[in-house]
Amino acid sequence: MTKMILPLIVLLVSATGMDAAEPESSKENLRSLLTDHFATPRHHVTNVTGLEAARVFIYNTFKSYHMQVGRHDFTLEKNGETFPGVNLFALWPGRYFLTPGDQPIIVTAHYETPWDMPGVEDNGSGLAAMLEAARVLTSQKCIQDYTVVFTAFDFSANFERDAQISPCQKVGCGCRKFLDEILLPFLSISAITTENIQGMLVLDGLLNYNNTPGAQRIPYEQYFQTIPGFVDGYNAALADNFRGNSIVVVSREFDSPLADAFTTKFNQAGNPQFKTVSLQMPFYNITEQTQQDPLWPLYAGFTDTDIRAIYEAIPEVKALFITDTINNRYREKDWFSLTPDDAMTITDDRLSFLKKT
Repeated sequence: MTKMILPLIVLLVSATGMDAAEPESSKENLRSLLTDHFATPRHHVTNVTGLEAARVFIYNTFKSYHMQVGRHDFTLEKNGETFPGVNLFALWPGRYFLTPGDQPIIVTAHYETPWDMPGVEDNGSGLAAMLEAARVLTSQKCIQDYTVVFTAFDFSANFERDAQISPCQKVGCGCRKFLDEILLPFLSISAITTENIQGMLVLDGLLNYNNTPGAQRIPYEQYFQTIPGFVDGYNAALADNFRGNSIVVVSREFDSPLADAFTTKFNQAGNPQFKTVSLQMPFYNITEQTQQDPLWPLYAGFTDTDIRAIYEAIPEVKALFITDTINNRYREKDWFSLTPDDAMTITDDRLSFLKKT
C-alpha cells in the first residue's frame, strides 16, 4: 500500500497539540472513495438518489471512526415553497473539549454537486480528502489537545445551471445554516467563543492536476498583475507557463498564520512537482461596500463557495479556501459543457496530487 504524510493531516495534528503522531494517507483509499462513492451526480433535482446515498455513506463513515456524529436538518424557501437540506457534522473531541482551553479547528467540504454534472472533482475530491483526514486522525494512539470538527454541507452548488431551480439565493446556504443554527448557538452556551476557533478549512476541488502549459486559466489577468496579494501568485504561474500543477490557497491577510502553516506543511511533504499558490484577498469581511468594489467580480470568483459564507457570517474566524480552482483549470472537456458521463479521469498523477493535499 502506497502511503505518505498528508499536509492537511499534519496541520490538524500540529494544530491540535498531538505529540509525535505519524499520520499516513493511502492513495488506494482515496481512489476507492472517488470511484465507489463520489463518482456520480448528487443533486436535489437531477439525482436525489445519489445525493441520499452520499449522505448515508458520509454519516456512516464518520460513525465507523467512532466520532460524535450529528445530522442537521434545515429548510430553505423560494417563492413560497420549502426545500429541505441536510448538513452532516462529526466531532473528534480533544482533551480540552467543553473547557475554556479548547481551540477547535473545522474542516469542511460540500457534498451536493452542480446541476447534472459529474461528482468526482466537484466535490468528491474535497470529500475524499476530508474523510481520509478523519480516518487518519481518529486512528492515532494519542488523544489530541483540541477538538476537530468535520462538516459536509448541502446546498453549496451555485453554477449557472442551478440558478433557475436552486432555493439557495446566496453562495453556501448549507454552510450559512450550519453557522447560524448549529455552531453559533453551541458556542453561546459553551465555554469558548468564535475567537477560540483556530481556523476553518474549506476543501473544494482538489483533483485536477494538469501539467500542460496554459492549463491554468487566469480570469481578469490584467488585474492579477497589479493587485497586492495576487501579484506573487500571478508571477509564479507565469514563471511556470501557467501549468495546472498547484493547489491554490485563498485567504485574507487576517488568515496569514493559518495559510502559512498549511503551505509550509504542503511544501515539506515532498513531490515538489505539486506546488502551492497563495491568493490574498484585500478585505477582512464581505459587506455591501466590498461588493461595490470594481474588482469584486475577480474576488467573487475566488470566494464563490462556502468560504464566502464564513467571511460574511464570522469574519473573526481564520479561514482558508483550498482548491485547484475548479472551472479555472482546463481538463479533458470544457467545464461548462460537462455532462454526468464526463467524470474526471482519475490518473495516478491526480491521485498523488490529491494525496499531497
